[in-house]
Amino acid sequence: MVCLACGNNKEIDHYPGLKLCPSCQFVWADIHLSGSQWKEIYSKEYFFGEEYVDYLSEEKALRKNFRRNLKFMSRFHPHGRLIEVGCAYGFFLHEANGSYDVTGIDVYEEGCQYAQKEFNLDARKDDFLTMPIEDNSVDVVAMWDMLEHVPNPDQFLLKSAKILKAGGHLFLSTLDISSMLARLQGKSWRQIHPPSHVSYFSQKSLKMLADRAGFDILDIKYLGEYRSWNNTWFNLLVLRNKKERLYQFLKKIGLTKGEYYLNTFDHVYISMHKR
Repeated sequence: MVCLACGNNKEIDHYPGLKLCPSCQFVWADIHLSGSQWKEIYSKEYFFGEEYVDYLSEEKALRKNFRRNLKFMSRFHPHGRLIEVGCAYGFFLHEANGSYDVTGIDVYEEGCQYAQKEFNLDARKDDFLTMPIEDNSVDVVAMWDMLEHVPNPDQFLLKSAKILKAGGHLFLSTLDISSMLARLQGKSWRQIHPPSHVSYFSQKSLKMLADRAGFDILDIKYLGEYRSWNNTWFNLLVLRNKKERLYQFLKKIGLTKGEYYLNTFDHVYISMHKR
């Protein structure tokens, strides 16, 4: 396989089920899913029981993160036509609407329908890579925690460069497998869970991926996240350790309520512009 980030044609075994490019440290899951199989992962169960205990109950914490993201973006491109790839239930689009002329794209139909009905947003169930979008017609593309979910991240950056105007901006967040926490935890790092996470980036591989797609990186930051205690305990106890009874006990006594802020310095935010 040729590395999607740097073009190197060598690979080595990494953690079980993962391959590593020795040149740029791009890591990918050694699985092969068809387009339809990949899209089937993002069903209602993904948002309610598989990845999240209840995605809609995460709205308050997610909106705090998205408002922070808008401040991050406004330094470089505070208005214009914006497309969000992976818009889910439309919380970011709703926060951005007004400052930007927004359109959301997602492979998950129910999320798009929710965004349309609840927030009157232009959210479309479609495939970003095949969806017809006029070249040089978009000011901003946003991809929040999306790129790690796709086996072909290079194609998403190339499509973004194609539709962005000259000087347009791509903003994204993703996971850094070269971060200190990821290196310390190794194969136990919480973000390693294919088939939903299949692409894992280092700063080096992200920079090379961006350059090959025609982008210059303007800023890289490690930002913390607002998270709900409910989803944290659900992931830790139920999904990772199969301790449903303990989770239900914490829920019963009220320890799953509220949000908190944490920066683990393995979650990277990048702003880049089209050359």
